[in-house]
Amino acid sequence: MVVVRDELINEVAAGPRSPVDYRSVLDSPRGRWVASVVDPLLLLEAPQNAPPGGAFLTSLTAGEAGPQQIDWAWLPRRSARRPAESVILIDRELPSVRMSATEPTGPGPAPERTEFEIACHAVPWFWMTLLWNAKHAARHDGSLPMLAATIGAVADVARFLGRDQAAPAPAPDPFRTLAALADRMDQLRPAGPALFSAVPVRVGPQARRFIELAVAFATHR
Repeated sequence: MVVVRDELINEVAAGPRSPVDYRSVLDSPRGRWVASVVDPLLLLEAPQNAPPGGAFLTSLTAGEAGPQQIDWAWLPRRSARRPAESVILIDRELPSVRMSATEPTGPGPAPERTEFEIACHAVPWFWMTLLWNAKHAARHDGSLPMLAATIGAVADVARFLGRDQAAPAPAPDPFRTLAALADRMDQLRPAGPALFSAVPVRVGPQARRFIELAVAFATHR
């Protein structure tokens, strides 16, 4: 959570220009802000998760055992509420913000998107949900609660590119299912430079490394 002076919230955390493709997310004020703090492997726009009057962005950074996720939330100082269970890392002359023991409100509606924007958003959404599925499968006996979302993201990209939308058949091993979906998305990459050109190629290898970690965790759990 980043608390920003009221008059600077748009300068610091404004969203990407339209149409929203991955390059515009990288070049947006909040995308550049994240890149000034970490080296993002991937960014995912999720404005419906933003706090009132603020902004939100999810990022992945590359790691030795696969990507690590950081969620960023920006709030104007006037509406900042410090969660009861939180630690202040950096305090640069900000007044004390009020503590809040209440749970944050749920996400709002997702923004309307054009067909192009749907396909662009589907690429980072695919990799995020793939990792979430792998983590859940490792912790909870192989279940994949977001498998439909991951398959749907592949279908959105394939549909936009005019390619076969059929997803790989689920395998008995959930981790093989995820690996096959990763292969399918990588196969679509050469056909969609407008969708993939700004997305780092190393996302795929990092995701597979994370799947390997999840397999090891599940095996020795």
